[in-house]
Amino acid sequence: MQTVFDPNLIVSGDTFMRRSRTSPIATGWDTLDRATGGGLRPGELSEWGLPAGRGGRELILRLLAHAQHRSELGLLLWVLPDNELTVYPPAWEARGLDLARIFFATTSHVMHDLKPAFTEPVFDAIVLDTPKITQDDLAYMAGRARDNHNLTLVLRPYLLRSEKGNVWAKLRLNCWYDETRQEHQVHLLRGAPPCRVRIRTHDH
Repeated sequence: MQTVFDPNLIVSGDTFMRRSRTSPIATGWDTLDRATGGGLRPGELSEWGLPAGRGGRELILRLLAHAQHRSELGLLLWVLPDNELTVYPPAWEARGLDLARIFFATTSHVMHDLKPAFTEPVFDAIVLDTPKITQDDLAYMAGRARDNHNLTLVLRPYLLRSEKGNVWAKLRLNCWYDETRQEHQVHLLRGAPPCRVRIRTHDH
């Protein structure tokens, strides 16, 4: 596990081997793949509404682990806000994530501190966990994701609203865990016909 990411280490896209791809990356759940037209598409920014304390991140972790196991993801950058969220490595490993291919960064100034991570084609996926960013930042990130053919996931700690929101996200959806049904509920708002999908993550 890389616990510190230094953007000054990135000087060229040739620093690491990356696989440029345009086909969707399967999520690992047939129902979600069908709803999204095959999975997550490299080159696109997606926005996820994950209400705090309701288990939505579990689905994100298992989705990324599935992509790693299928060799569809190389290096992953996970960006956390300063002093708000922490990572417990054994829990991530238990969900199947290869921590050797994950860099973690903590910052409240994403574009100021980590801009090279977006401009250079190094990471196959960048996860922005409850970031403090502007619409201009999102526009820039969406453009770089398109240029570099990577996934950019923006995680919000609240439910997204369908009538307004991030215009730069090709895919917008809400996700939470239903304790009563013992399954994840996914509500697609944009990027596919609006629908609700039920997922049993322990069947992944």
